[in-house]
Amino acid sequence: FGVFRVSELLCLKGMASNGICSSYDVRGETCIDDLPNECLSNVVKFLFDWADREAFGLTCHRWLKIQGEVQRSIKFHFHNTPAPNCSKWLFKLLCRFPALHSVSLSGCTKISDSALSLFRSAGLKLQKISLDCCYSISDYGLSHICDGSTALLSLSLYRCSISDVGLEHVARGCPNLEIINLSSCDSVSDSGIAALAEGCLGLK
Repeated sequence: FGVFRVSELLCLKGMASNGICSSYDVRGETCIDDLPNECLSNVVKFLFDWADREAFGLTCHRWLKIQGEVQRSIKFHFHNTPAPNCSKWLFKLLCRFPALHSVSLSGCTKISDSALSLFRSAGLKLQKISLDCCYSISDYGLSHICDGSTALLSLSLYRCSISDVGLEHVARGCPNLEIINLSSCDSVSDSGIAALAEGCLGLK
């Protein structure tokens, strides 16, 4: 990145107005690495291309940590990855991005129930989870995700092999759920829907 005029860097995205970098003399020059973490976090937020964000994170360990703390959503691509490797990489990525709000595993047909236990281990406060076409996930795996997931607002289970038992887990663990997709979940009956209606009063 080299040396920038701080005033030029901030004016690119209008960050000077928030006062975060007011301690710097915008009339002089400084290395971008001298900026505080809060200012660098704002830089990352305006890198909309994933490749640019990755390049930012590869600069140094400090910037990698900042990148991870800013990331709010991620979509995994494990379509042809063996189940053991899925768990390995899933845990690493969940730990790298501790501030995630949205995770999509849609299309990861080989992801297993045991892999879903990693969500709880990572301690994330997810608001949206997509598990569309995750055929290997059962009611047991769903229990790992739903246990204590009070922040969860949206859950998509399109074509998942879950039953009323799984929906009971959802009803108990996700009281603030607003949206759930159960399309093509053929083992779900009125009993499971009733459990959802009773436990998730905010469903739309």
